[in-house]
Amino acid sequence: MIQKGMDHPLQSTGVNRGAVKSVKRSTLVVFCALVMGFIGWCMLGLSWYGDSSGEARVIASLATQRARAWAMVESAETFAQRPLTKDETKSLQATVDAFSQSDDELKSGSLYRYGLGSSSPEVEESMTRALDLTEMIRSNGTRLLAGKNADAKELRSMVKTFQQRCIDATERVVRSSQSAGQRAALLGFNLIGGFVVTLLILNLWLFQPSLRRAELAVEQSTQLQDQLGKKNELLVERTRVLDDQRAEVEANRRELMIRNQELESNREKILAHEEELIKQNEELQEKQVELKHLVESHQKLKDLQAQAARRAEDLFTGVPVACFSFDIDGLLHQWNLAAEELYGYAAYEVLYQPMWVALNMPEAEEPSREAIHEVFAKGKSFTSEWTYFDREGNEKHLITTSFPIRDADGNVIAGIGATQDLTARKRYEQELLDANAKLSALAVTDGLTGLHNHRSFQDMLENEFIRSTATGTDLSLILLDVDHFKKLNDTYGHPAGDAVLKAVAQLLRDRCEQPFVPCRYGGEEFVVILPGADEAKACEIAEILRSGVEALHPEGLLVTASFGVATWYEDLRSRAEMIAQADKALYMSKHGGRNRATHASAFNHDPMPDHGNGLGEAAA
Repeated sequence: MIQKGMDHPLQSTGVNRGAVKSVKRSTLVVFCALVMGFIGWCMLGLSWYGDSSGEARVIASLATQRARAWAMVESAETFAQRPLTKDETKSLQATVDAFSQSDDELKSGSLYRYGLGSSSPEVEESMTRALDLTEMIRSNGTRLLAGKNADAKELRSMVKTFQQRCIDATERVVRSSQSAGQRAALLGFNLIGGFVVTLLILNLWLFQPSLRRAELAVEQSTQLQDQLGKKNELLVERTRVLDDQRAEVEANRRELMIRNQELESNREKILAHEEELIKQNEELQEKQVELKHLVESHQKLKDLQAQAARRAEDLFTGVPVACFSFDIDGLLHQWNLAAEELYGYAAYEVLYQPMWVALNMPEAEEPSREAIHEVFAKGKSFTSEWTYFDREGNEKHLITTSFPIRDADGNVIAGIGATQDLTARKRYEQELLDANAKLSALAVTDGLTGLHNHRSFQDMLENEFIRSTATGTDLSLILLDVDHFKKLNDTYGHPAGDAVLKAVAQLLRDRCEQPFVPCRYGGEEFVVILPGADEAKACEIAEILRSGVEALHPEGLLVTASFGVATWYEDLRSRAEMIAQADKALYMSKHGGRNRATHASAFNHDPMPDHGNGLGEAAA
């Protein structure tokens, strides 16, 4: 049996049960306190989350309002250039409606008051300043929807001011939210501190009886210490592990604080980057508008260039002059209708071939390459005349002018050849030359005999006289007259007289070889210019001619002629003196019995012997 008062562990059962109950109550109180503290922290967290959510909603709403305002600016700038399309008008309607709805919510305070609880005067003032321009912005959007013009420049200025005020209000909201969070955190710490102090007081009040009972229980449980020693060691080890974990948790807490500071710094950087992005977005929008104008201008320029190219192609094709274009290798790239008609080749037969190959003219390669060199290497035009035989073998006289085509930088990029047909002109020129030659011949030729006339004789004798005077060469002159020609005309008629003159002229033409020139002096008189003939040669030729006339018998008539010969010497001063010398010699032949030749040198001595044997007198 167990004696009462015996120091045995089982005797302290009642004490232990009371201590256990006290510990349970204390534990329950501590648990309740911890639950209440957790609930307090959760309420603080929810309050802080609500404030943060409200802050985010206000900032997002302000940013959305700025974007919608800029959308109305873009619509105003578009409307200033052209009417809005149906889709653009529908998009503008949606933007104005959303802008108006958010504006009403912000002005009524339902949005930011919901998020911030009760706004401070500073936040109220910033929000009011940010929203005082929204009515004017909304009215401009309404004007655009009504199809009325709005001042895009003034609207842009208002939206810029509105944006700056929205940024200021956003900063005020953020600062207000930060202050509210700090106050909420301070209140939470005070609340936790109060809970801790209350917990300590409750523990002291509840644990006091338990301590007294515990002293008894400790005294009675000494015997249990040995049994619990190992368990205590295990608990110490676990406590050490918990301390290590607590230290690790503290290190993690410090690391989290450092990360929170970094996050705060990053948040400030993000806000700064956001402002920079807003500015860059504005610049980008301005550049987009400028780029849009440049694209439209470029498109208009391309359209004008296409029209100019089509007009140039039509002009090149329809120009009435044969034209073709070529590159530096001589390949043909264009061939208009006039070229097809002139050369007889269609465009598809000659394009992308050298011209001398396309026209089957190998001999034209060298002059063509010379023209290409002048055009591309020197940048000059080049003109050449050439002869072309078409497919039917018809000869054409052509003139081609090649000139360079330059780009905007002045570089030669192609050449153009323009060809004119000179065949008709060449034919007319030749006909004109022939006519002029005939006219010239008529001017210097006697119409009856075909010999040079008196005027031509005077010109030729003057030239030969000047040459002989200058060089000292021989020059002689024969003047002859048909004997009794007037009597012949009166007896046999003028046709017979013309026949006699033609016969004498033909004799002179046959017997006088170059450089001797027979001419008709006038009437029945003829003259022969003898360049290079001295006195002896001239007398010999005169005698040949005299005998030839005597042997003619034109129309069956006996015809004779008298000759006067003169030779140039230094004392003669002009062709007139030389003609006078020959005329005097002829006069001597006439008075000497006709049908004879007399040289002017006989003036001072006996005349030449009579070879007519009295025939001159018989003829007379």
